[in-house]
Amino acid sequence: MMLNWSNFFVFTSIFLIAGVGYGQLFTEDFESGSGGYSASANCLSGSDYFTLTNDASIPANFTNNLTNFFAAQDIDGCASGSSQTITWSGISISGCTGLSFSIDLAEDDDGATNQDWDVADFVHIDYNIDGGAYTPLIWIENDGSTYNSAPFIDSDFDGTGDASEITSTFQTFTNVISGTGSTLNIRITIDLDAGDEDIALDNLIITGACGGTITASSISGDPFTVDCAGPTSASGTFSFTSSGSFNAGNVFSAELSDGTVLGTLTSSGANPSGAISINVPANLATGNYDIVVTSSDPVSTSNNLTFSLVQNCEPPHLNSLVLNSCNTVCDEGNNEVIFGSSGDYSVTLNSANLTVTYGSSVSPTTDYTDPFVSNSAKTNSLNTDAGCSGLFLDGLNVTVAPNSKFMIVSNDFCSGDGLDLSSLCGSGPIYVLYSTDPSWSSSGNFTNSTSAGIRYLQSSISTTSALFIIDYSFDSGLNSGADGDYVKWNSTGGLASEVGNNGCTLSATLLPIELTEFNGFLRYNSVMLTWTTLSELNNDYFSLYHSMNGKVFEELSTVPGSGTTSSILNYSFEHRNPGPGINYYKLKSVDYDGTVHEKGIIAVQVEKNLIFYNKITRSIQMNYKSDFAVYGSDGRLIARVEQQNAIPFEGFGVFHVIDERSGESFKLGVY
Repeated sequence: MMLNWSNFFVFTSIFLIAGVGYGQLFTEDFESGSGGYSASANCLSGSDYFTLTNDASIPANFTNNLTNFFAAQDIDGCASGSSQTITWSGISISGCTGLSFSIDLAEDDDGATNQDWDVADFVHIDYNIDGGAYTPLIWIENDGSTYNSAPFIDSDFDGTGDASEITSTFQTFTNVISGTGSTLNIRITIDLDAGDEDIALDNLIITGACGGTITASSISGDPFTVDCAGPTSASGTFSFTSSGSFNAGNVFSAELSDGTVLGTLTSSGANPSGAISINVPANLATGNYDIVVTSSDPVSTSNNLTFSLVQNCEPPHLNSLVLNSCNTVCDEGNNEVIFGSSGDYSVTLNSANLTVTYGSSVSPTTDYTDPFVSNSAKTNSLNTDAGCSGLFLDGLNVTVAPNSKFMIVSNDFCSGDGLDLSSLCGSGPIYVLYSTDPSWSSSGNFTNSTSAGIRYLQSSISTTSALFIIDYSFDSGLNSGADGDYVKWNSTGGLASEVGNNGCTLSATLLPIELTEFNGFLRYNSVMLTWTTLSELNNDYFSLYHSMNGKVFEELSTVPGSGTTSSILNYSFEHRNPGPGINYYKLKSVDYDGTVHEKGIIAVQVEKNLIFYNKITRSIQMNYKSDFAVYGSDGRLIARVEQQNAIPFEGFGVFHVIDERSGESFKLGVY
């Protein structure tokens, strides 16, 4: 049996990408794996070995694999003979057709002039079905030289390597398994008996169509929007059709690529179809997600469709800390202030639900928030000193709405002594929690030294639906050392995003950022970026930055801000022709005085120009919907669809697919 390996690999890749009706029946990655292989030996003796390894315990070097794999070298130095076997038995293939086998292979070649395999050495991968005779699957031999040849694929199983070379870089090799039955056995025979003759193998995979094929057809409700404050999930349906027989009790599941199940439908019999009710949860980040339909009996997987999710979920968090306070009569520690936000959640403000700790190490343990007390008289004084009524509210045991502001101070906070509260007017309400925790010292709590190194905080906040623990830090070396020093954080915590000094004014810049969402999604060949503000203070403009690696950002564009406003405003920007892969976007706002505020980073997956021919469904498939036309090499129109991502098609040759909306042209070979 002579195989054209290069063409075979290309077609196999296209076939598996389509994925229609195909499931992974068996895998052995030597990490979790099937756990079912039997090795005739297991030994490691100097440079001779036949063993499971991670490349650290053997005198060989391989690339493109950082995990466990099985390897062998000069076996007769550590085992009872030069020929040893690894066997997987009883792999179920009942009702399966179109079986395919793949394996990752490598060999430490020691450089181009030091190949080591002799003509008698070999690695043979064979299979049998239902206990029949073993059939060659993938063989590796030297090139027919008597000594010291590189190993090659033996495409016609005649004992001489004549196809692809096995190198020190792991490569995937694939072949079909002819026929079908109930059970399948895989046997790898390794015969290497001279120095430096070695082989490494990993990621054995068997795929096939078992009983029926599934075709995903449409998603209703896309794009989805979820809000952590409600609704906490977005609903829709995922429709599919199938062909073949599915057994009683079979369950169709709508799954994401990481295995998350969004919905199920129990259905069986011949050619079942339907719509799976799906719920997209709020804990998914904004972005694009691939979704497939899988069946349980028999196992099968559909083609994938893609939906977009816009998530408006900001966790409750600390926003800023006044760590070098202003005071004349009162002590330093009495006028230190912590500001925070409830994010997109409702929070009942008390010591049971809100804890803040501080210290000189990560995950500090010194608690500053137990207990809180009510102090309506002091709250009234705060409003009087600020010069605006209703700005401050007593917060103890109040269940605040999403996007509410809170302020934690000592119960001995000295209203009107050093700190100017008037700049906070118009930014309320601010719920005040008064701490009588014995750890809150009147002499000072949060270091204002400029040489104390890194300091850490942690907030633990329970909402009405979830617990959020966030770590924060700041570098004291960035402080000015003067009264009024503060630090700010983004909603995700981490190292302070801003260090500054307000000159003893509790400015509204210390309050939570009034950005409710920053989202991005793919539309045709552009990424649409959108963001919403609840209010703005002295906001000159927004800056958008773009990166392909999430580390190095370049400014993409600026969008004018709206100065000072308490209105809800929506903004958008279209990034045309982004690069393929993950695109990262950063949003900043810039005040009139040049102060820059970090607003957040999002990632958008761009699958650009993904187009392939699906041999199972006999259609050309794209990764987005549009108006497409197919033309032959002579310019003749062959097929056209509107607002679809698949074109029914049969033919052979080179064709041109035109996106009639964007004008983009794709060349596609079908053979």
